[in-house]
Order: sequence, then C-alpha cells, then structure tokens
Amino acid sequence: MNNLSTTLAMKYLVGLLLLLASARAVENHGNSFVKGIANAIEETCKRNGGEFSYDNLVKSVGEMSNFTNTRFSLQKIKDEVKRSRTTGDLNEVVGKYCDLRVALLERVHAMMDGFANCVEVDKRNVFTQIWKVTDGLVNFVCESDGERIVSYIVEDGFQCVNDKWVPMQKCGSAAVDKFSETWDACRGFTEVQQCVVKTMSNCSNSIPATILDELLNFLYISQCSNLA
Repeated sequence: MNNLSTTLAMKYLVGLLLLLASARAVENHGNSFVKGIANAIEETCKRNGGEFSYDNLVKSVGEMSNFTNTRFSLQKIKDEVKRSRTTGDLNEVVGKYCDLRVALLERVHAMMDGFANCVEVDKRNVFTQIWKVTDGLVNFVCESDGERIVSYIVEDGFQCVNDKWVPMQKCGSAAVDKFSETWDACRGFTEVQQCVVKTMSNCSNSIPATILDELLNFLYISQCSNLA
C-alpha cells in the first residue's frame, strides 16, 4: 500500500469510527439524523460483508469499549501511578496493565476484523496493518516488563509533554502545511518526529525524548521502511 492510499485509508477509518460512535448513540438518544447514519452504515456493512457483518461490528466495538472502560480507567491509572511513585511500586502497576495486553489485543483484532468486513475487499488490508501496528506498539511498550514506560514516567515524560504541548502541536501543523500539496505520509512523519523529539529534548530531562524517539522509530520502520 503506497503512502497516499495509507493516508486516505487512515482518514476513512477515523470517519468510520466517528460514524459508528454516532450510530451507537442512537439507542440512547433516538435522533432521527443519527439513526439515518446508523442505517447507512448497516447497509454498507451488509452489502460488503453479509447479513451479520453490522451486528458483528457493533458487538466487537462494544466489547472493546467495555474492556477499556473497565480495565483502563485513565483517572484510576493516574492515581495508581501517582501513589506508586511514592511507595516504589511503579513496576508492579505497569506490570498489572501489561498483563492485560493479550486480552486487549484480542479485542483489537476482533474490532479490526469487524471494520474490515464492512468495507470493499480492496480496502481491507489497511485494517490488518492497523492491528499489526497496534500489536507492535503494545509489545514495544510492555517489553522487559514495561521498562520503557516505567522510565518514561519516572523521568517525568508526561509532564514534559504537558509543558511542551503547544510547540509540539506546531510541529504537526508545520509538517501538514509543508506537504499539503504533495503529501508524503512517511516523509511528513519524519519531519514531525524530528521536531517533536527536538522540542522534548528541551525539557529538564532528555530521557523521555529518547524513549519517544525509539517509539516513533519503531512506527516508522513498521510502516515506511518497505516504501523507501
């Protein structure tokens, strides 16, 4: 899949996710416009994937949502991390969440299969790519008992991102503006990576920038190395 088709496919996925979220809200709100969107998605799914494809998609998204909402509460994670930094139990906290990665990835795979069955055959490969990248990212973060994410937290990586958030956003905007006429997704990614890592390097501790650079290198290699 070339850079342009990958970029378009990712935009398609984001749009489809938003539409599905709207469709799921129909059960609670009954909005006629949103109901129409739900019906359109259902029709598309059945046309491309058969009678039960829409139901399977909604089921897989629901299971993914329920799993992440019950197991990965952001506030709970923040509280546990904050507490563990004073008690010295951070490794155990990270390990607990990394132990859930198999169950998490099973649900990611099921959801991507659900999306894939709702689109034309020639567009389904992008969903395989997405779950492969997700697999790699989760395993990258949890490698060696989550050593990287533990170091990132201990060295105030999240605080660094918070402090540098505005200039980091500008990194992305600058890349989009620069390549808006002839978009090259991989080249644009490299520009953003270099800018973001340089920005984070200006924090009081450079270790988070190094860890982020490793993560972004992994993403680049997994998606762009075969296109060089």
